[in-house]
Amino acid sequence: VLPLDEALTTLVGALNADAGAGTWADIIDSLSLRGLAREMACNCVFHGMDDGVVNLSLDAAHKHLHNKTRVEQLEKALGDYYRHPVRVKITRAEKLEDETPARKLAREQEEKQQQAVASIETDENIKNIQDVFGGTVNYDSIRPRG
Repeated sequence: VLPLDEALTTLVGALNADAGAGTWADIIDSLSLRGLAREMACNCVFHGMDDGVVNLSLDAAHKHLHNKTRVEQLEKALGDYYRHPVRVKITRAEKLEDETPARKLAREQEEKQQQAVASIETDENIKNIQDVFGGTVNYDSIRPRG
């Protein structure tokens, strides 16, 4: 059995970890953020919340999104989400160690695109059509399903 202060520290650490990289995108999706404030949040990595301060790092390539108005919009949305006022502290990072929700989405879309291209390239029906009619594949027209 842990002493109360150790138990609370452990619980807070677990909650912060749980609300980190794996669920930051889910938190953003549940917020009432729109436009550039949402874009700013999607290009941040969540590092936890300490004493009502949400700590984020912003990808330096998107520093133009960071301004007082957007931070205030994010603070209001996160305050509604957590059901208590929060402050948002954003640091700009030249190189982020973790993947932002925006980068994750771009990576997943690229992976789906590569899978769609591979599927076309290995499809026997398409190979037969190419052989019989001398056709070629227009790779710019390939889109993943769904």
